[in-house]
Amino acid sequence: MKVHLKPLLASVLAASALVSISTPVSAVALTIQSEAPMTVGPQSASAPCIIAGTTCQNGSFAYTNFDQSGNVASYNLSSPEYKVSDLPFLTFAVAIDVNTAKGGEYLNSFTLTDLTTNTVLYTFSGALIGDPLANNGNGYADWTLRSFDLTKLALTDVVRFDAVLSNTSDGAESFFLVGSTAPIPEPETYALMMAGLGLMGAVARRRRRAA
Repeated sequence: MKVHLKPLLASVLAASALVSISTPVSAVALTIQSEAPMTVGPQSASAPCIIAGTTCQNGSFAYTNFDQSGNVASYNLSSPEYKVSDLPFLTFAVAIDVNTAKGGEYLNSFTLTDLTTNTVLYTFSGALIGDPLANNGNGYADWTLRSFDLTKLALTDVVRFDAVLSNTSDGAESFFLVGSTAPIPEPETYALMMAGLGLMGAVARRRRRAA
């Protein structure tokens, strides 16, 4: 009995390829950290909101503004869809300013999804955020979700933040970005950097020739 190894090997390799394509990449589990009074923030144009139930100082950066009048107990919220190049930072934390009257707010889940590749990149589930609080509704973070790193994504990828809250009371929670690095350079900045490197290279070549 002859066993045809080449067709068999081809079948095995094809099956392996299908498994690798269909297997989802594991989302990174975020951690939550409580913050001391007035240490992270305040929310501003350089720390812009992505989801909030209040008017944020965002400049031109878009965010989802939801209505919280104190009589809605749960929310399923999504930020606007952003290109990675629209975000002010590639590495950052998400700050949460809780606004509560009863201290029972619960963050059921928080995710960051790459809509271009249909991949959940970061996820968090299950935390009481209504107590204890150091910055109840004052524009500074009571909590931060850490840490996001989008440096390996294409700048053209589209991403979205999603949050599910329950047992909310009083005013609205705010979710805003806090950068851990310098802001993303604009295309003009990249062009200037490349021009500067080119000039430095030309000067170095001239010096070598002169020597």
